[in-house]
Amino acid sequence: MELINDFQVSVRKAFDEIDSNWESYKGLVVCGTHSPKNVEGIIEKIREARETGKPFLGICSGMQIAIVEYARNVLNLNGANTQEIEQNPLYPVVVKMPLLRIGMKEVEYEKGVYRFESHWHNYCFNPMYEKAFRNTPEEHFGGFDIIFTKDIINIAEIMKIREGNSFFTLVQFHPEYQSSKEKPHPILVEFITKCKKYGR
Repeated sequence: MELINDFQVSVRKAFDEIDSNWESYKGLVVCGTHSPKNVEGIIEKIREARETGKPFLGICSGMQIAIVEYARNVLNLNGANTQEIEQNPLYPVVVKMPLLRIGMKEVEYEKGVYRFESHWHNYCFNPMYEKAFRNTPEEHFGGFDIIFTKDIINIAEIMKIREGNSFFTLVQFHPEYQSSKEKPHPILVEFITKCKKYGR
């Protein structure tokens, strides 16, 4: 298992509480960070995971970097970037919000099913590109299912590539903060389960 970016401590703790052998499984997690580094290298690792079907989880800024990867390599939006890295990219698929978004926010996982999740972010998926991400050609598994929360603006909380990949999920919140040994977070449990099946 490979974990990238700064905010790993809580992710590792949550994984330990789910499966003590998790480090031996194959998967990629891009965690949150306030100081993105080596973004182009991370984009390449995400591309490889997506194309090979290796389980991938993008958390907070990890989600945003994965959005840039998909925009460039699947949607052919050359010049796509996040405004955290480039102030005026040709295709601003991740944009700065009017306000820093902090605290527990309600996320609707499916109709009528909600969880409160922990947030700390100043950037988000640009909803102007929703149609493009949802309607990707079938050779790329038909694009993303996207769950939005209406807040400062429409915030994409969860983005999942549809059938075809073993696991490729992006979350704007921090599921690791809401996970415990007694109540492990379902997204983390699903990810570890897929990694275990994918192999060591």
